[in-house]
Amino acid sequence: MEQYVITAIHYDKKNKNKLILYINDEPGPSIHEDIWINYRLTQGTIINSDLLEEIEKSALQYDAYIAAIRYLGRKACTSKQLQNYLLRKEFSESDSVYAVERLTKEKILDDLQYAKQYAESKLRNNKKGRNFILQQLQAIGIKKELAQEAVATLDLDNENEAALYAAEKKWPHITGDHRKRQYKLQQFLLRRGFPAGMVYQIMKMDQFRINEQELFEEDGHMLDN
Repeated sequence: MEQYVITAIHYDKKNKNKLILYINDEPGPSIHEDIWINYRLTQGTIINSDLLEEIEKSALQYDAYIAAIRYLGRKACTSKQLQNYLLRKEFSESDSVYAVERLTKEKILDDLQYAKQYAESKLRNNKKGRNFILQQLQAIGIKKELAQEAVATLDLDNENEAALYAAEKKWPHITGDHRKRQYKLQQFLLRRGFPAGMVYQIMKMDQFRINEQELFEEDGHMLDN
């Protein structure tokens, strides 16, 4: 097995946290200080080809990890969004996966916590219902079971208040005869992701009065809750 000698170690002028290993007097990999310390590399250290390959692999993985931490420091995101970011920064798929998995194990990246905060924000600020939020969570890369767990934590009273607020705000701007206005409002609330049962209860209120048969006869069946 071929062997190499670390003949010099110099700080990388482009990155003060990294060092360049000189292998047999030739510039080799640029590695983070943590990798350097972890492998206890010093001038004169003899390494074989397998160890050199391992050091280079660890250096690339650590670079992806550091890039991921910096990105998370700027904005919260899902594991899928973070991996896509790393791929756009031209890290390999394996190095991107390494960074995401490590951050997940360290609890720095938490898709469930992110999903809960996202769901609450969409309900509170955008007046969206759980069905819409569930679809959006999956669209941004949250796994279905985590998305379902997140929306299950939404407070039903708060969701009902959001649905009523959206209905009252929309109602004056809907045109047509009363029955058409009722149908349009029903569809508007359903599109916003509020459960059909919740929508039905709102449509029974005095200002939107409608009976069950009238509400759903356009579709030919009652939607599931």
